[in-house]
Amino acid sequence: MDTRWLQDFLALAECGNFTQAAHRRAISQAAFSRRIQSLERWLGVTLVHRGTVPIHLTPDGLRFEGEAKSILDTLLSTRTTFSVNQKTPSLPVQIAMSHVIASYRFAPWWSEWNKDTPLIASTLIGNINEVVSGFITGNSDVLICHRAESLPIMIDSRHVISHVLGTEKLIPCIAKNAGMVPGNSDKGKLESMPLIMYRTGAYFGGLLENLLEQSPMQLLGNRVIESEMSNVVAAFIAHGLGLGWVPECVLHSSNGKNIVAVDEPALCMDLEVVAFTKKNKRSFAADILWRSITE
Repeated sequence: MDTRWLQDFLALAECGNFTQAAHRRAISQAAFSRRIQSLERWLGVTLVHRGTVPIHLTPDGLRFEGEAKSILDTLLSTRTTFSVNQKTPSLPVQIAMSHVIASYRFAPWWSEWNKDTPLIASTLIGNINEVVSGFITGNSDVLICHRAESLPIMIDSRHVISHVLGTEKLIPCIAKNAGMVPGNSDKGKLESMPLIMYRTGAYFGGLLENLLEQSPMQLLGNRVIESEMSNVVAAFIAHGLGLGWVPECVLHSSNGKNIVAVDEPALCMDLEVVAFTKKNKRSFAADILWRSITE
């Protein structure tokens, strides 16, 4: 038996669709179907009801799903034991994340999560609304994004589990040469500065709308530029085009070297960085990754 058949079967069990599962496994649908048939012939049972949409596993298929995971887990542990220094990545895991997470946080986390595992990260990058929507529809194994109390991420907790990876703040910033001293600023001058904002409809855009509506400090500046990407907002701030907000990870990166935070607590917002995955029917690769994340 080819162990790839087990990975194919688990992908099909999760996706419920031959086309999506074949895409995840990076092979043609015809080749994928042949491999599932080969597994069924090897076992001598039918694993899948093919006449339903989405497809459903037969009773034998449901029993074998747990066995397949156990077999692959045992094989992974055995290979890790004998080849700690010669691991050969072979299991792609789909990770959806926002632009800012991908740019400033993911690399050091992945270097820790991927120690002694055979995982390959296949990253799906977009704005927060896009990656949340994609995760809900099943195009990724794990979702990583920011979350704030004032604007919850709309994911059904009955089917999804989450893990907080860290916290930071969304901070107002200005250019270093803006002629203001953070922490001792002229409030009148601050209130009249041009505003670099996030696009209406973007997640950070919604957060800032809530923040400014509730803040005791009224900003009278005009909105001059909009973007949905924090590194673009940081670039505009650095060129002295106005006051804008970026997460701390941007401020502390090379993109933040020419901007400084304004010490105005009323204009700051707490953020969490959260990972999400399905409670049930995770892929084998997703199980490995989730253990690394939560440990």
